[in-house]
Amino acid sequence: MPSDSTTRPRCSIPSCCKFIVAHKLCVMHYERVRKHGSPYVVLPSYVFRTLEERFWEKVDKHSPNGCWLWIASKDTYGYGHITSGSSPDKPGRLILAHRLSYQWVHGEIPESLELDHLCRNRACVNPDHLEAVTHRDNCLRGTGMTATAAKKTHCPLGHSYDLYNTILESGRKRRCRLCRNADKKRRYHQRYLSHSALPSTAHRQPKYTSPPWTITPFSFVSPGK
Repeated sequence: MPSDSTTRPRCSIPSCCKFIVAHKLCVMHYERVRKHGSPYVVLPSYVFRTLEERFWEKVDKHSPNGCWLWIASKDTYGYGHITSGSSPDKPGRLILAHRLSYQWVHGEIPESLELDHLCRNRACVNPDHLEAVTHRDNCLRGTGMTATAAKKTHCPLGHSYDLYNTILESGRKRRCRLCRNADKKRRYHQRYLSHSALPSTAHRQPKYTSPPWTITPFSFVSPGK
């Protein structure tokens, strides 16, 4: 029985010997017809472009607030990224776009520092809108839970977080001293003074109590007496 490779029809293009996929064309010529309208279109070969050429064609510098917006692919956090490779055979690795822009202008970023967007726009790659700061400063400048809690100057009951009234729990969390002392007094009264007005044995009644009357055993009395 002949194999499938000998009976399967070939592409209708004379110079092509690949198997057909649709409309008597192979995959390559079918895609050329679908995209360009003709199977004889000669596609340009790959043109080498540097990383900077590929980078700046993905940047929009016409933002009204001076931001250089990254219009290409972004990660889940909104930061733009680009591959460091220069050819399809060597794709390289992903690089954050704003870090690359900062390094081209200001040099390498120290290992202990990270970049903070002064414009609060994560898609911005303008090096003038970036500053190398510590991780703590970057968190406090943001809008997350840590920054929101650090900006509070009073506790929920209105007591000021000053030098005397502030307690650091575990070296990080702030707590109001007045609220802490009031909470300790409340728990002390609930635990030790809740039964102070009652007798000492009022809260320890026995499980079974004897009735006020007692039953004496029946004594037989003879009728002659």
